[in-house]
Amino acid sequence: ARREAEARRRRQEEERKQEEAANNVREVLKKLRNATPDNLKSLQADLDKAAASNFQAMGALRDRVNDEMQHTITQVQKRIAEELKQREEAERRRQMELARVEQLLKEAAAEVQSTEARVTQAQEATTLACQRGIDAEAAPEDILQAVQEAGKILEDAKGLLDRSERLLSVKKEAMGAGEGARHVKREVDDLTGRLQQSHRSLQRCTETLEETRGRGLRRAAALKQDQDWMAAFKRHDVDDDGQLSSAEVEAYARENGVELSGEVLSRIMRVLEPVTFEKFLRLRQKVGIAKFEAEARTRRAAEEEQQREAEAQRLKVQEMVEVITAQFEDGKLKLQQVSEELKSLEASASSEDVRAGTEKAESQGREVREMLDAISRQLEEAALPRAASSLPPLFQKEATQGFPPFEREPKLKKEVFRLQEQHRILEVQLEKVLGHARASKEAVAKKAQAETLELRARAVAALRARMSAEGQSGEALFEASAGAGGLMELESFQELLKDLAPAAPLERLFVSVAGAKELDKATFLDLIRLYFKCVKGTVLSEDISIKSKTVRRLEVGEVLEVLEGPSKEDGANVQRVRCLALQDCATGWATIAGNQGTPFLIQELNPEIPKPAKASVQATGEEGDVGDVQEEGEVLTLDATEDADTATKNANEEGAEAVVEAGDEEVAEEVAEEAAEEAAEEVAEEAAEAAEEEAAAEPTLDS
Repeated sequence: ARREAEARRRRQEEERKQEEAANNVREVLKKLRNATPDNLKSLQADLDKAAASNFQAMGALRDRVNDEMQHTITQVQKRIAEELKQREEAERRRQMELARVEQLLKEAAAEVQSTEARVTQAQEATTLACQRGIDAEAAPEDILQAVQEAGKILEDAKGLLDRSERLLSVKKEAMGAGEGARHVKREVDDLTGRLQQSHRSLQRCTETLEETRGRGLRRAAALKQDQDWMAAFKRHDVDDDGQLSSAEVEAYARENGVELSGEVLSRIMRVLEPVTFEKFLRLRQKVGIAKFEAEARTRRAAEEEQQREAEAQRLKVQEMVEVITAQFEDGKLKLQQVSEELKSLEASASSEDVRAGTEKAESQGREVREMLDAISRQLEEAALPRAASSLPPLFQKEATQGFPPFEREPKLKKEVFRLQEQHRILEVQLEKVLGHARASKEAVAKKAQAETLELRARAVAALRARMSAEGQSGEALFEASAGAGGLMELESFQELLKDLAPAAPLERLFVSVAGAKELDKATFLDLIRLYFKCVKGTVLSEDISIKSKTVRRLEVGEVLEVLEGPSKEDGANVQRVRCLALQDCATGWATIAGNQGTPFLIQELNPEIPKPAKASVQATGEEGDVGDVQEEGEVLTLDATEDADTATKNANEEGAEAVVEAGDEEVAEEVAEEAAEEAAEEVAEEAAEAAEEEAAAEPTLDS
C-alpha cells in the first residue's frame, strides 16, 4: 500500500508538472491571439521558444498543446492578413482623396489668379482716370470718358470676383471635411483671403472713380457757367467794345427783375467802371444785393400792413371776449334764479304750482343752453386756427402749424382759455339745474299721482256714503247722473262730488279714471269699488253680528273687497262690512276697528289683486252687484248683472270647500285656537267686544 501511494504521488506530481508546462505555452498563445501586424513575428518567436523549452516537460499534453498552437497560429495569420488588406485599401482611398482635393485646390487657385489679374487691370485703369482728373489741362469730356472706360473694366472685375467667390465656395464644399480637406485647409484660407483683398481693392477703385467723376462734372459745370456768363456779357454788350456802359448795366439789372435807382447805378459804376468781363461776377453780386434790398423794403411794407390787420383781428377777439364775459354773467344769474325757484318749489303743497315752476325752469334752462351753444361756437372760432389762406401772410405759417392768430398775445390767449373753463363750469351747473328740474318733474308726477289716488279714495268713500244714505246701488247712482247716451259727462261727475274738492282736481280724477271725455257704467262701477287690507288678525263671520258663525280667520296682509256696508253692529257698537276675500273668494262680515279705535282693516288705495285659481266673486257694494266667474289666471273684473244671492251662495260654498279641503279636524282645532287668541286680545283692548269673544271661542265648519 505504501508503494502504491508513493507511485500515485509521483504520478500526480508528474501530471502537475506537465500541466504547468502546458500552461506556460498557453500564456504565450493568449498573447499571440491579440497580435498585430507589427508584433506578430516577435510573438511567434516567443511561442517557439516557449514550446521548445517546455516540450519535454509537457509529456502526454504535447499533442493537445501542439494542436492548440497550430489552430491559434492559423487564426491569427488569417486575421492579420485581413487587417493588412484593409490597411492597403484605406491607404489607397486616402491617396485618391488627396489627389482629388489637390486637383480642386489647383483649379480654385487658377481661378483666383485670373481674377487677381483682372482686378489689377481695373486698378491700373482707375489710376489712369484719376491722373486724368487731376490734370488741370484735361478737358471735362476726357475725364468723364476715362472714368467711363475704367468703370466698365471695374464692373467686369467685380463680376469675375463674384464668380470666383462662388466657385471657391463650391470647391470648398466639394472638398468635404475629410483628411484631404484638412490637409489643404491653409491653402484654401489663403485663397479666400486673396479674394477678400481683391474685393477691398475694387471698393477703393469704385470710390476713387466716383470722386474723379464728380471732379469732372464740377469742371464741366464751371466751364458751362463761364460760357453762359460770357454769352450774357456779350448779349448785353451792345456796342461790342468789351465793357458795359451804365445803360447796358441798367438793362442787365432790369432783365434780372431789378429797377436800379440813379444813386445805386452811379455807385455801381463808380466802383466797377470799366465793367469788363473780369468784373462781370462782381456786377452780378451787386445787382443781386440791390434786388435783395428792394425785396426787403417790399417785405417790410407788407409786414407792417399785416401787423395792422393782425391788430384789428386782436381787437375783434378782445371785443368778443368782453361780450362773452357779459353773457356768462347773465347765464350765471339766470341759473342762480332757476336754482332758487326750484328750491322754493320743494316747499309748495300744490302739484300744479310745482309743475308750472318746473316748466318755467326748463324754459329758462333751454335759453341758457342756447346761449352756451352760441358761446361755444364763438370760443371755437377764437381759439382754433383758421385756414391759412384766410389769414394775413404774416400768420399763414403759424396757422399751418396749428396756432391761432392771437398766439403772440399771451394775455388774450389766457382770457380765451379762462372763458373756455367758465363755459365748462356753466355747462356742469346747467346740467345740475336741469337734473334738478327733471327730478322735480318726476316728483310732481308722483305727487300728482298720490293726490289723485287720495282724491279717488275720498271720492269712493263719499259716493259709497251717498249710496248708503240714499239706499241706492252703484248702477242706480250712475243712471241718475248719466246722460241720454248712458255715459256720464265731466260736469255730472263734478256735480256728484262738488262738496268733496274743487273742479280742477275732480277733472284730473275724471280723466285718470275715464281716459276720455265720458265715463261709462263699467268704469264707474269699477271706480266705486272699495278695498280694505287686514292689518291685524281678525275673523270673517257669516252675519253682521259678531256672534254669528265664523267663516275663517283673516290673515295680516289679505285684501278684501267691500260688498256691503260699512254698517254698525248694535250689540258691540262697531262698524262692520260685508266683504269678499280676494285670496280664496270667501265672503263674510268683518270688523273695521274696535270701539277703542284699534284698526283691524284699513282702506287700500291701490291693492294688488291676486289671480284666483277658481271662480271669484266681486261686487260694487250692493247685494245686487256681483262679479262674473273667472277662469284660472284671468284678471278679476266686475259684472253687475248676476244675482246677489246666487253670488253670495257660490262664494260661501267655495269658501267652505277651501276650508274643508285644506285640512281635517286638526285644522279646525287650529282655527279655533287662533280665534280664541284674537278674542282674548280684543277683550284686553275693548270691553265692548266680549260678545264677539264668546262667539269666536267655538268655531265650526258648517258653513
